Amino acid sequence: MMRVLYLGSLQGTSRHRFQAFERAGCQVLGIDPADTALGRRVSGLLEWKVAPELAALLLEASAGKWLRQLPAVDLLFVDNGALVSPALLRRIKGCFNCPMVLFNHDDFMGPRDGIRFRQLHRALPLYDDVIVVRPPNVEEAYRAGARRVTRRFMTFDRVAHHLADVTDEERLRWNHDVAFVGTWMPGRCDFMLVLASQGLDVSIFGSGWQKSPRWAEVRALWRGPALDGRDYALALALSKVSIGLLSKGNRDQHTTRSFEIPALGGVLCAERTDDHRAIFVEGCEALFWGDAVECAAVCKALINDPQRRAALALAGQQKVLQGSFSNDDLVASVLATHLR
Repeated sequence: MMRVLYLGSLQGTSRHRFQAFERAGCQVLGIDPADTALGRRVSGLLEWKVAPELAALLLEASAGKWLRQLPAVDLLFVDNGALVSPALLRRIKGCFNCPMVLFNHDDFMGPRDGIRFRQLHRALPLYDDVIVVRPPNVEEAYRAGARRVTRRFMTFDRVAHHLADVTDEERLRWNHDVAFVGTWMPGRCDFMLVLASQGLDVSIFGSGWQKSPRWAEVRALWRGPALDGRDYALALALSKVSIGLLSKGNRDQHTTRSFEIPALGGVLCAERTDDHRAIFVEGCEALFWGDAVECAAVCKALINDPQRRAALALAGQQKVLQGSFSNDDLVASVLATHLR
């Protein structure tokens, strides 16, 4: 049995990748960099706002204990890597002499996240493979010293993003016309208010919307805070149309929801980008738009056409499930490449 040292968050979608290694038959040894002696909240503050180097130093200080306790490992898989210092990577290499792979689906070379990824930039030359999801990150990582860079699309999870035994009560509760599940960012209120002004019944779930200067206007569309687990899956699966918005500051051309929505049997209605058009056949497997007015028109035409919605949902789901877009596909590729 192959042993994988998994250095990444053991919560959220990162945990899905941890579990994908387990499904692949690996013995997975998980270390969460945020679980330092100072606790997750302080560690997060250091990572994002104060000094990621200090948070990385705390992780490195704890490594002596867990490195001594670990059996030999065949692969190091780092998910995100913001707190993994070059010194820690050298220690792991010295202990196990194994391939070291980084997967990061943030825009770690872009400007949005400020100081957060300073440690990662310094560590890039030590990885055997750096897996990125944005086209510009490929050349940027090479310029920063990466020896090998692999570009993939983001991932969905075949277990977490699969629904079974949906009840009538759930179908009634989550039967929204047009839904967006996601955090507030500048410009998103404007977009949603345009949809509402075109006569659409819009439902928003997510954190941070109260920070918007237009909160008083958008409040009527907000249905509650961030969703996770089954509620998250139900909202994406049972809404008539699910909107896919991108983070411009993160240079997104697609997001995890680009796959999660169709995987769950929902209809994806997202911004028209090169990535989206490379993945889906527009009008057959997903719907795209160039601005809020076009999005409203597309949604209006679809809401009252259940047959077309069903056909779109089925075709989109088949595209995603039959493609190589899941965490299991990512893991299989990593294992095949580095543990032949």
